[in-house]
Amino acid sequence: FRDVVTSCREAGRVVREAANHYRELQRYRPKTVKKEIKPKTTASSNSQRLFMKLQDSMALSCLKAVQQAYKNRAQVEGQAAKMDQVLLQRHQHKVMLARVDAIKERVPY
Repeated sequence: FRDVVTSCREAGRVVREAANHYRELQRYRPKTVKKEIKPKTTASSNSQRLFMKLQDSMALSCLKAVQQAYKNRAQVEGQAAKMDQVLLQRHQHKVMLARVDAIKERVPY
């Protein structure tokens, strides 16, 4: 039992050290700046630019809606997977506590 506890403590220490190392790397990493790219248009007047912009947005609006639906579905599936993982971990934690209590009842101090 002590071997299991010490191995768990060692694994936790290793994970904490890796997380701290990752945070240190992120702290000193140079930050990138994204440049905004403006599309080149061949239209000369404001009315032609407006017409091109509206025409492009109308043509792509249905595709954008489909893309947003897929994105929302992926987000919901991700949340469901996380919730399943949390419930599984909570169950495993309760089982582990029950085992520890059973061992404590068997071993007199």
